[in-house]
Amino acid sequence: MRESFVFYKSFFDAICKLDDKKRLKMYDLITNFALNNEEIDANYEICEQLFILIKPQLVASNKHYEDGKKGGRPKKIKNPPFENDKNPPFENKKSNENVNENVNENVNENVLKKTKNKNFITPLLEEIKDYCIERKNNVNAEQFYNYYSAKGWMIGKNKMKDWKAAVRTWEQREKVTNPINTVKGYNFGF
Repeated sequence: MRESFVFYKSFFDAICKLDDKKRLKMYDLITNFALNNEEIDANYEICEQLFILIKPQLVASNKHYEDGKKGGRPKKIKNPPFENDKNPPFENKKSNENVNENVNENVNENVLKKTKNKNFITPLLEEIKDYCIERKNNVNAEQFYNYYSAKGWMIGKNKMKDWKAAVRTWEQREKVTNPINTVKGYNFGF
């Protein structure tokens, strides 16, 4: 037998539209079941129907109450560490020596490529001019050098990895912006 229970607003909302006799009967049905775990005769069909909807919540609430009376989860027993443990912590009394003599002669080419890209070296203006002449493009090497020098050789938020690729990008952009004005590498300037 319980001393109290939770009466939900949804119970009240379902019952409040009933006339006084039926509402009183519903309060009796709910309280008797919640406190005494007994069902009484509903006498009215609407009360039976409403109680069918309310009863599962009351049953769940009673189950929680009964489970709570058991005291909940038992407390852990605090044993001194490793007293009853079959595997006490390992104490290394002698050093382990690796008897395997594996020698890896393979060279990982991917690692070599990555280290190559990490060490960007700022090009000289002469190197950029020579590369533009070699590619026979119309990229202004001095403008390219000044632009990226001012930006700290950054492309967006990333450090430049390959300045030659950046020159090729400028070359492509030059072809797109002036396709008609250039004939065999000569810029007419219109």
